[in-house]
Amino acid sequence: MSTITGDPNQAYLNSLTHASGLLLGAYVACLPLIPRTGPLARWALGAGALAAGVLCLAVLSESSPFTQAGGIFLFSVASAVLVRLGTAGALAALPGGFPGAGLVRWIADRSYALYLWHWPLTVLASDWIRDPDGGALDSGVILLRAVVVVLPSLVLSEISYRLVERPVLQRGFRGAWATAGDSRWALAGAAALLTVTTTAAALTAPAQTEQQTRLEELQKKSQALEEKRAEKKGPASGPKETSQGSKQGSAKPSSQGVDSSEVTFIGDSVTVAVSEKLQRSYPASPVQASVGQQMWDAPEVVRTLKEQKRLGKTVVVALGANGTFTAENLQSVVDAAGEGTRFVLVTAYGPKPWIPDANAQIRAFAAKHPDTVRIAQWDAVAKGATDMAPDGVHPGDQGAELWVKEVTRAIKSF
Repeated sequence: MSTITGDPNQAYLNSLTHASGLLLGAYVACLPLIPRTGPLARWALGAGALAAGVLCLAVLSESSPFTQAGGIFLFSVASAVLVRLGTAGALAALPGGFPGAGLVRWIADRSYALYLWHWPLTVLASDWIRDPDGGALDSGVILLRAVVVVLPSLVLSEISYRLVERPVLQRGFRGAWATAGDSRWALAGAAALLTVTTTAAALTAPAQTEQQTRLEELQKKSQALEEKRAEKKGPASGPKETSQGSKQGSAKPSSQGVDSSEVTFIGDSVTVAVSEKLQRSYPASPVQASVGQQMWDAPEVVRTLKEQKRLGKTVVVALGANGTFTAENLQSVVDAAGEGTRFVLVTAYGPKPWIPDANAQIRAFAAKHPDTVRIAQWDAVAKGATDMAPDGVHPGDQGAELWVKEVTRAIKSF
């Protein structure tokens, strides 16, 4: 689906992607008691489903098209088989049921609590245990985060299941409260404290972070400057093209020794973060950058700039901070520009799980187009930045200087 839609995030978040799991769960819940089967069949089904589930966990990634186009369904089928064998009537009650049936039943009873508890712990673990390599998580970081998330999730789920879920399921809300005894006041106090602190945090928290405010202000300034440039230049007043595709007109050198009128920048929030330094260094370069912009947005941006005769001979594309993409997405950007256009693809940096794949796509694409594509190695250079924002993605003034220098190096390498 991500290949079809061009948007991995939309493909993953779309309800149709997860409909298979929901429907299979409903189907399993509605099945009547199934006939008795032999131990060998139960073992084979259980072992096969468990192996398939583990294999899916090991090989499926959010950036793989197969994850949405069959992978999630395969994992759902394996899970449905395990749930059926571990919890459903005749098979679950038979002596010598498949190994792990007790564990499946334990997880099934606490599954909703696990669902509720694991996500805030995952967010906290990502914040507490930072990735030192800009998104390329090593096994040590993954293991430490797993310990922080999995074990507390299991403990908290067991506590909430025993103290809240099971009493309510057995006796209803009133009955559970009446029989809770002294513990009900502890539960009421904990709930009240949680309500008060959550409400206070929501009321006192700023509407947006300092970094968000900074990016919005920079984007407004950048857009205002681009609008003035477009009005001043106009589609009809752009430099004429020769038969070789080169543009004739007075050169406008940047502070980096590059004709800035021949360079165009297309980027996301990272480009917005460096826009002030970028516009000082490349005063005549169009900068089309916005928060949240992604690679599949770039072809339309390129076509618009080309129609306005504002597309430079060299196009710098920095669109990996918000999501990964495919070789087809990159080729669409190149095709929109047409022959004679050179590209500098900027690698992404930050503690985001899709960034390693995005950078791998960039490097593979550049290797196939050595004459027209160069790479600006921001993922390597960013490690020397001393003023990265708390999110680990957006640079400050010193990092912006490094970003511009690395991009300039890539431009000059043609």
